[in-house]
Amino acid sequence: MNTPNSYARCSISSRHNQGSLFRERSRAAGTWRVTDPVAPSGSERRLRTVLFLTISAMLVPQPGVTLADNGKSSSSLASQPLGNPAVESTSREIDEGRGSVWEAYVGVVAAATCFLSSPPEPDRLPLPGNPINQKVRYLSFASGDPGRVQAIRVTFNDLPPPYDTWNGVVMWVAQPSIFCETAGHKTPPCPPHPPSGGENIGATLQCEPHFMDWSTLGVVHVFHEGIIPSATYTVQVIDSTCAVLESNFSDPLIMTTSRWGDLVRNCVTCPCGPPDGVVNIPTDVTALLDKFRNLEPPDVTCYAPSKVRADLDRKTPNQLVDISDVTFCLDAFRGFGYPPAAFGPPSPPPCSP
Repeated sequence: MNTPNSYARCSISSRHNQGSLFRERSRAAGTWRVTDPVAPSGSERRLRTVLFLTISAMLVPQPGVTLADNGKSSSSLASQPLGNPAVESTSREIDEGRGSVWEAYVGVVAAATCFLSSPPEPDRLPLPGNPINQKVRYLSFASGDPGRVQAIRVTFNDLPPPYDTWNGVVMWVAQPSIFCETAGHKTPPCPPHPPSGGENIGATLQCEPHFMDWSTLGVVHVFHEGIIPSATYTVQVIDSTCAVLESNFSDPLIMTTSRWGDLVRNCVTCPCGPPDGVVNIPTDVTALLDKFRNLEPPDVTCYAPSKVRADLDRKTPNQLVDISDVTFCLDAFRGFGYPPAAFGPPSPPPCSP
């Protein structure tokens, strides 16, 4: 599903002549257009005028007017989302004698309700204390309210030089896809790989929101050139029923990436412990070598770290673990910073207004 349509349309039919009243707002021009293809009678014209003014009062921006629904939903009558499917599908039979104008009013209010999304949950390790499963080049989280059509926004908060020019960039999680867990395989069919089962869900970032039901996917691993070591990001969710206003986003999930080359604390525990802020050969480089070789017990004490913890290579991670990743980890141990010369300079900040 892509972004909502660029206009709102309310179609209200009369059982007398089935005339339609269309009201459109051009997102680009910010203008209103009204057409009535069938000339109504005088009484019906008056009735339509009342209904039109009622809906206009709701949809024209009116700062500070909001409704609440059981503490979970809110409706901003200012700047409702254009192309809201619930609003577009609202069609009311007009009956002058039975208060149908009020029914139409209530129906549009309900259709305009904005569902406030739950915040994303970070990926965690099944270890004492449930630590966050922090990565070097990925943001991993589960998101989405069951049955809801939503989009996920990522804000670049604090990136170290030379990527500090990207600070403030806003992007959206794109269409997800499956990639394989085995080090040398990327696209399905994936060979079995315990303990994860062999498949991961990954997605890159783009400039437009991608609306879908994310709740069915579990943990999604997000990668992009702009997801780099020692950086901070904010992840938030918005429902398709909402205008893209700050007040309509979920509570934020603040996520940080580990330092360049820092994969694990150690692999004495299973799974390997979270990054500890230090890059060492006996822990990080050895763990990455184990992943490259796809080692598992009894050949090693514990399964090697997951692919998303070990994938360092390329300006945009390539969902593969090979000897280049091992080399970059070794370079980090030797004190070489990010980005490596092989990556070249940063691209211009994306998604400029």
